[in-house]
Amino acid sequence: MIQRINQQFVSTTISADDLSKLAYFKNELAQKVLRHWETPLALVFLSPEGELITKLTSLKELNKVHPDTSMRPEAPQIHSCTSDTENAQVFLEHIKKHFPVDNHP
Repeated sequence: MIQRINQQFVSTTISADDLSKLAYFKNELAQKVLRHWETPLALVFLSPEGELITKLTSLKELNKVHPDTSMRPEAPQIHSCTSDTENAQVFLEHIKKHFPVDNHP
């Protein structure tokens, strides 16, 4: 699964401020991403044409927080020593659901 993710997805990061600035100056991709932005936002999955496919947020789906980090008052969160593993499992299941593997060998 990790190899598939590395081969089929491009990962990038941007701050909300930088995204807003790009959208303000008519950057089409930034405008599309901004329409689906939530704070704090973890992951947005877009088609090659820039259309939203799905997203994962740290206040909803990825809400397991490592005990060494702080709690966020915006949403219920769960502290546990296995939070990293649990969030990784949520991510992998989300990929399987929204990007099924073809039946080719």
